[in-house]
Amino acid sequence: MVRMSGSPRLMSPEFSYPEASATNHEILIEGFKKDCAIRGMADGSIPRYLSVIKIFCNFLVEYGLNLCGADRDVLRDFLEYLRLERHASHKTVENYFTVLSSLFEYLAYEGYVAGNPILPVRKRYLKRYKDNVKARCANLSQRKRWLVSAEKIGLNNPSSDRMEDHFSPHCCHHWFTTHLRRARMPREFIQELRCDVRREAIDIYDHIDLKELKESYLAHIPQLDI
Repeated sequence: MVRMSGSPRLMSPEFSYPEASATNHEILIEGFKKDCAIRGMADGSIPRYLSVIKIFCNFLVEYGLNLCGADRDVLRDFLEYLRLERHASHKTVENYFTVLSSLFEYLAYEGYVAGNPILPVRKRYLKRYKDNVKARCANLSQRKRWLVSAEKIGLNNPSSDRMEDHFSPHCCHHWFTTHLRRARMPREFIQELRCDVRREAIDIYDHIDLKELKESYLAHIPQLDI
Protein backbone atom coordinates (compact mmCIF):
# COMPACT_ATOMS: atom_id res chain seq x y z
CA MET A 1 0.00 0.00 0.00
CA VAL A 2 1.28 3.48 -0.82
CA ARG A 3 1.12 6.26 1.76
CA MET A 4 0.65 9.90 0.87
CA SER A 5 2.00 11.63 3.96
CA GLY A 6 3.51 14.24 1.64
CA SER A 7 0.13 15.31 0.20
CA PRO A 8 -1.99 17.22 2.75
CA ARG A 9 -4.79 17.70 0.21
CA LEU A 10 -5.27 13.95 -0.11
CA MET A 11 -5.21 13.42 3.64
CA SER A 12 -7.81 16.12 4.29
CA PRO A 13 -11.19 14.70 5.46
CA GLU A 14 -12.98 17.18 3.18
CA PHE A 15 -11.20 15.88 0.09
CA SER A 16 -12.75 13.31 -2.25
CA TYR A 17 -12.03 12.18 -5.78
CA PRO A 18 -14.74 11.60 -8.40
CA GLU A 19 -16.44 8.23 -8.01
CA ALA A 20 -14.58 5.34 -9.61
CA SER A 21 -16.07 3.23 -12.38
CA ALA A 22 -16.47 -0.53 -11.99
CA THR A 23 -14.00 -1.49 -14.72
CA ASN A 24 -11.51 -4.03 -13.44
CA HIS A 25 -7.83 -3.05 -13.42
CA GLU A 26 -6.59 -6.50 -14.36
CA ILE A 27 -8.79 -6.69 -17.46
CA LEU A 28 -7.63 -3.28 -18.66
CA ILE A 29 -3.97 -4.02 -18.05
CA GLU A 30 -4.17 -7.40 -19.77
CA GLY A 31 -5.77 -5.71 -22.77
CA PHE A 32 -3.01 -3.09 -22.82
CA LYS A 33 -0.37 -5.82 -22.60
CA LYS A 34 -1.81 -7.56 -25.66
CA ASP A 35 -2.03 -4.24 -27.48
CA CYS A 36 1.68 -3.58 -26.81
CA ALA A 37 2.58 -6.97 -28.29
CA ILE A 38 0.40 -6.38 -31.35
CA ARG A 39 2.07 -3.00 -31.92
CA GLY A 40 5.46 -4.69 -31.90
CA MET A 41 6.87 -3.45 -28.62
CA ALA A 42 10.02 -5.28 -27.54
CA ASP A 43 9.43 -8.16 -25.14
CA GLY A 44 11.83 -6.62 -22.63
CA SER A 45 9.99 -3.28 -22.62
CA ILE A 46 6.53 -4.64 -21.82
CA PRO A 47 7.38 -5.82 -18.25
CA ARG A 48 8.87 -2.39 -17.49
CA TYR A 49 5.71 -0.70 -18.71
CA LEU A 50 3.58 -3.02 -16.60
CA SER A 51 5.75 -2.30 -13.55
CA VAL A 52 5.07 1.44 -13.88
CA ILE A 53 1.35 0.80 -14.36
CA LYS A 54 1.28 -1.44 -11.28
CA ILE A 55 2.74 1.36 -9.15
CA PHE A 56 0.11 3.73 -10.51
CA CYS A 57 -2.70 1.24 -9.88
CA ASN A 58 -1.54 0.66 -6.30
CA PHE A 59 -1.68 4.41 -5.82
CA LEU A 60 -5.25 4.47 -7.18
CA VAL A 61 -6.43 1.52 -5.09
CA GLU A 62 -5.24 3.29 -1.94
CA TYR A 63 -7.91 5.92 -2.60
CA GLY A 64 -10.63 3.68 -4.00
CA LEU A 65 -10.09 4.70 -7.63
CA ASN A 66 -9.39 2.89 -10.86
CA LEU A 67 -7.83 3.79 -14.18
CA CYS A 68 -11.01 5.11 -15.76
CA GLY A 69 -11.55 7.50 -12.86
CA ALA A 70 -8.13 9.16 -13.15
CA ASP A 71 -8.30 12.85 -14.01
CA ARG A 72 -5.78 15.69 -13.88
CA ASP A 73 -6.18 16.06 -10.10
CA VAL A 74 -5.40 12.38 -9.59
CA LEU A 75 -2.41 12.63 -11.91
CA ARG A 76 -1.14 15.76 -10.20
CA ASP A 77 -1.24 13.99 -6.85
CA PHE A 78 0.51 10.97 -8.35
CA LEU A 79 3.23 13.31 -9.63
CA GLU A 80 3.57 14.70 -6.12
CA TYR A 81 3.76 11.16 -4.74
CA LEU A 82 6.57 10.23 -7.16
CA ARG A 83 8.60 13.29 -6.24
CA LEU A 84 8.01 13.45 -2.49
CA GLU A 85 7.48 9.82 -1.49
CA ARG A 86 9.57 7.90 -4.03
CA HIS A 87 12.12 10.72 -4.53
CA ALA A 88 12.05 10.11 -8.28
CA SER A 89 14.25 12.22 -10.55
CA HIS A 90 12.73 14.47 -13.19
CA LYS A 91 13.75 12.01 -15.91
CA THR A 92 12.17 9.08 -14.05
CA VAL A 93 8.93 11.03 -13.62
CA GLU A 94 8.97 11.84 -17.34
CA ASN A 95 9.36 8.14 -18.14
CA TYR A 96 6.48 7.22 -15.83
CA PHE A 97 4.17 9.69 -17.52
CA THR A 98 5.27 8.54 -20.97
CA VAL A 99 4.20 5.01 -20.04
CA LEU A 100 0.92 6.24 -18.58
CA SER A 101 0.27 8.33 -21.68
CA SER A 102 0.61 5.20 -23.80
CA LEU A 103 -1.81 3.40 -21.48
CA PHE A 104 -4.43 6.15 -21.66
CA GLU A 105 -4.10 6.37 -25.44
CA TYR A 106 -5.04 2.68 -25.46
CA LEU A 107 -7.95 3.23 -23.06
CA ALA A 108 -9.23 6.12 -25.20
CA TYR A 109 -8.89 4.03 -28.38
CA GLU A 110 -10.92 1.23 -26.79
CA GLY A 111 -13.55 3.69 -25.56
CA TYR A 112 -12.96 3.28 -21.83
CA VAL A 113 -12.10 6.98 -21.36
CA ALA A 114 -12.99 10.11 -23.31
CA GLY A 115 -9.39 11.21 -23.87
CA ASN A 116 -5.82 11.12 -22.62
CA PRO A 117 -5.58 13.13 -19.36
CA ILE A 118 -1.79 12.80 -19.26
CA LEU A 119 -1.12 15.35 -22.02
CA PRO A 120 -2.13 18.60 -20.26
CA VAL A 121 -0.55 17.46 -16.98
CA ARG A 122 2.73 16.60 -18.67
CA LYS A 123 2.73 19.90 -20.57
CA ARG A 124 2.18 21.95 -17.43
CA TYR A 125 4.31 20.14 -14.85
CA LEU A 126 7.08 18.32 -16.71
CA LYS A 127 8.37 21.11 -18.93
CA ARG A 128 11.96 22.18 -18.23
CA TYR A 129 11.78 25.94 -18.59
CA LYS A 130 15.39 26.71 -17.69
CA ASP A 131 16.77 24.11 -20.07
CA ASN A 132 14.53 25.41 -22.85
CA VAL A 133 15.68 29.01 -22.31
CA LYS A 134 19.33 27.98 -22.41
CA ALA A 135 18.78 25.98 -25.58
CA ARG A 136 17.02 28.88 -27.30
CA CYS A 137 19.83 31.30 -26.37
CA ALA A 138 22.47 28.88 -27.67
CA ASN A 139 20.55 28.39 -30.92
CA LEU A 140 20.19 32.16 -31.41
CA SER A 141 23.92 32.71 -30.93
CA GLN A 142 24.75 29.93 -33.37
CA ARG A 143 22.24 31.30 -35.91
CA LYS A 144 23.91 34.74 -35.86
CA ARG A 145 27.32 33.20 -36.57
CA TRP A 146 25.88 31.21 -39.49
CA LEU A 147 24.28 34.27 -41.06
CA VAL A 148 27.42 36.40 -40.76
CA SER A 149 29.54 33.66 -42.38
CA ALA A 150 26.98 33.07 -45.14
CA GLU A 151 26.85 36.78 -45.93
CA LYS A 152 30.65 37.00 -46.20
CA ILE A 153 30.79 34.32 -48.90
CA GLY A 154 27.76 35.59 -50.81
CA LEU A 155 25.19 32.99 -49.79
CA ASN A 156 23.01 35.39 -47.84
CA ASN A 157 21.73 38.82 -48.83
CA PRO A 158 19.58 40.19 -45.97
CA SER A 159 18.56 43.27 -47.95
CA SER A 160 17.13 41.29 -50.87
CA ASP A 161 13.37 40.84 -51.33
CA ARG A 162 13.89 37.47 -53.06
CA MET A 163 13.52 34.41 -50.82
CA GLU A 164 16.21 32.48 -52.69
CA ASP A 165 18.79 35.14 -51.76
CA HIS A 166 18.33 34.48 -48.07
CA PHE A 167 20.29 31.75 -46.30
CA SER A 168 19.67 30.37 -42.83
CA PRO A 169 20.51 27.27 -40.77
CA HIS A 170 17.04 26.05 -41.74
CA CYS A 171 18.27 25.63 -45.32
CA CYS A 172 20.95 23.20 -44.12
CA HIS A 173 18.50 21.48 -41.79
CA HIS A 174 16.06 20.99 -44.64
CA TRP A 175 18.73 19.70 -47.05
CA PHE A 176 20.20 17.39 -44.38
CA THR A 177 16.85 15.86 -43.42
CA THR A 178 15.56 15.51 -46.98
CA HIS A 179 18.63 13.75 -48.35
CA LEU A 180 18.98 11.35 -45.43
CA ARG A 181 15.31 10.43 -45.77
CA ARG A 182 15.63 9.94 -49.53
CA ALA A 183 18.63 7.69 -48.90
CA ARG A 184 16.34 5.61 -46.62
CA MET A 185 18.17 6.24 -43.38
CA PRO A 186 16.10 4.89 -40.44
CA ARG A 187 13.74 7.57 -39.19
CA GLU A 188 14.82 7.22 -35.55
CA PHE A 189 18.45 7.85 -36.59
CA ILE A 190 17.45 11.04 -38.41
CA GLN A 191 15.54 12.16 -35.32
CA GLU A 192 18.61 11.50 -33.15
CA LEU A 193 20.89 13.51 -35.45
CA ARG A 194 18.39 16.38 -35.55
CA CYS A 195 18.09 16.30 -31.73
CA ASP A 196 14.34 15.85 -32.11
CA VAL A 197 12.29 14.68 -29.14
CA ARG A 198 11.24 11.10 -29.76
CA ARG A 199 7.77 10.99 -28.20
CA GLU A 200 6.68 7.42 -28.83
CA ALA A 201 6.41 5.51 -25.56
CA ILE A 202 8.66 2.73 -26.86
CA ASP A 203 11.47 5.21 -27.52
CA ILE A 204 12.32 5.75 -23.87
CA TYR A 205 13.88 2.26 -23.77
CA ASP A 206 15.38 2.38 -27.27
CA HIS A 207 18.98 3.53 -26.84
CA ILE A 208 20.76 4.22 -30.13
CA ASP A 209 24.38 3.07 -30.30
CA LEU A 210 26.69 5.93 -31.36
CA LYS A 211 28.90 3.66 -33.46
CA GLU A 212 25.87 2.34 -35.33
CA LEU A 213 24.58 5.90 -35.78
CA LYS A 214 27.92 7.08 -37.22
CA GLU A 215 28.11 4.16 -39.65
CA SER A 216 24.55 4.79 -40.80
CA TYR A 217 25.22 8.50 -41.28
CA LEU A 218 28.34 7.89 -43.41
CA ALA A 219 26.43 5.35 -45.48
CA HIS A 220 23.48 7.64 -46.22
CA ILE A 221 24.77 11.22 -46.37
CA PRO A 222 25.46 12.43 -49.96
CA GLN A 223 29.14 12.80 -50.86
CA LEU A 224 29.77 16.37 -52.03
CA ASP A 225 33.42 15.88 -53.12
CA ILE A 226 34.53 19.21 -51.69
